[in-house]
Amino acid sequence: KVPFYGSTKSMTREGAVASFGISFAEMGKAAGKAALGLESGAAVPEVFFPEKNEITLNAAAAGRLGIEFPRSILDKAGYLFP
Repeated sequence: KVPFYGSTKSMTREGAVASFGISFAEMGKAAGKAALGLESGAAVPEVFFPEKNEITLNAAAAGRLGIEFPRSILDKAGYLFP
């Protein structure tokens, strides 16, 4: 058995052991910040990124593969699916 790692929270919810990627909430904040800058006449970069990434874990998927998440990873996770 090989653990599957995804790039979104929904992939982890559906069975991936973990995911690391952008937080859609943080992406919305970054887009809002860019829009406010545009409204005030500031130059908006062609590409912008959220300030934070998101770690999502799936305890059941990890358990089926005998994987135990270290406390340091659990503390950083934005979501832990049971």
